[in-house]
Amino acid sequence: MTESLEIAREAVREAASRMVILGEDFDAALQGLTESGAIGDDGLLAGFLSALAESLTEASEMRAALSHVMAATGDGLRLVASSTEAAEAASGEHLELRGESWA
Repeated sequence: MTESLEIAREAVREAASRMVILGEDFDAALQGLTESGAIGDDGLLAGFLSALAESLTEASEMRAALSHVMAATGDGLRLVASSTEAAEAASGEHLELRGESWA
C-alpha cells in the first residue's frame, strides 16, 4: 500500500490570492463604514455610551484584527504551496542522486 500527500499548489496559490484580496476588501469596507459613522454611536446610545465604549473599542479592534488574519492566512497558503514545491524538488534531487525514482 502506498500512501501519498498531494497538494494542488496552483489551487492553493489561487486561494491564497483570493484570501489576501478578501482581507483587503474587508479592511476597506470597515474603514468606509467607520469613516461614514455607520459603525459607532448614532446618538441613540448616548445614555449607555460609557458602558458600551469599551465593547465598541474591542469590537472595532476585533474587526481590524480579522482583516489582518485573512491576509496572513493568504500569505500562509502561499508559503505552503512554495514549501511543498521546494520539498518535492529537494526530495526528487536526493532520490535521483541515489538512483531511485520519486514515484
